Amino acid sequence: ATAPGVNYAATKSRFKDIPEAISGLHAWFKADAITGLADGAAVASWTDSTSNAYTAVQATPAQKPTYKTSIINGMPVVRFSGAASQYLDLGTVLGKPASYTLFAVMQTSDGVTRQWALGSMDVTASSAKSWGIVDLNSTAPGNLAQGWNSDGTNAGWVRTTAAVTSANTPFITDSVYLSGAAGAVPYFNGTAPAYGVSGGGSTTNSGTAYSFSMGRSGAYNGNYFTGDIAEVIIYNTNLSTSDRQQVEYYLSRKYGIALPY
Repeated sequence: ATAPGVNYAATKSRFKDIPEAISGLHAWFKADAITGLADGAAVASWTDSTSNAYTAVQATPAQKPTYKTSIINGMPVVRFSGAASQYLDLGTVLGKPASYTLFAVMQTSDGVTRQWALGSMDVTASSAKSWGIVDLNSTAPGNLAQGWNSDGTNAGWVRTTAAVTSANTPFITDSVYLSGAAGAVPYFNGTAPAYGVSGGGSTTNSGTAYSFSMGRSGAYNGNYFTGDIAEVIIYNTNLSTSDRQQVEYYLSRKYGIALPY
């Protein structure tokens, strides 16, 4: 198993390029790529590290999250306050991938309240048109859910059957969704925990203008996230087990989060 507490700075040359070496990289937000901000500064924008250079923004001063240094294994994070409705919005540039694999490293300081750390919702129709939602404390404290695909009528959720998260404990979450499949597979720190499927979802999602946000889900004004996001990686394909584990390994080494392999 990968041991926590790894000195990323001393070993990063061996694996720092893993995400972009894997085909299908769509967006890559990492807090350690943010420049020009001091500890405690407001974050008005966060640009992804692919050649797409997508930028998530927030113009309202009170709703800007905060840049914090040396938080998870010595790495910086973007800190969101749910009470202040803080979020960064990417707009509709990511669209709705037919298939996707989404990774995130985060921690919440609220182990009880339901909150959507990130995700996408269609701004042109019902807020139920969605994909890629990371849902914490969904139906009980500590459980983790992924909103994988919905057409506004047929919602698709996978939820862990037991608590896996806890307050102020960093974790890696990822989900793999294959177009036409009945659900996504959620992973927590490299393992697929026991989970249940809620709703059948949609294999022909009709949404057209999916707004993606961090700190909330798309255009939905509610369930704001309280906690830290260190990194978000999105592929527009369903990764193989080998490729998925390579990305998990990169995140594990970087953030000192143990994996079972």
